[in-house]
Amino acid sequence: MVGRRFSPFRAGWQETFGQYVEPTQRDLARHPLLRASLLIEVPLDGLPPEPEGPHDRVEESAARAVSVLTRTLNDVAGPVLDQGRRA
Repeated sequence: MVGRRFSPFRAGWQETFGQYVEPTQRDLARHPLLRASLLIEVPLDGLPPEPEGPHDRVEESAARAVSVLTRTLNDVAGPVLDQGRRA
């Protein structure tokens, strides 16, 4: 797909489905688009160690990792997103 730009308003979207590709100037003139992004980098304290192998309680470690990630995102990103809602 090198050199080709994606537009959800043109045929061919199936080829790039799930990817973000910059809209063309023509697309922006016809249909204004807005894409916001937010980068938050925080340490994830409490993550379980990497499993040694497939029988090393992988499911429990994965569940713990998701729990830690979710809690951290709620603690850090929640107030930021709440502030944006009030603005």
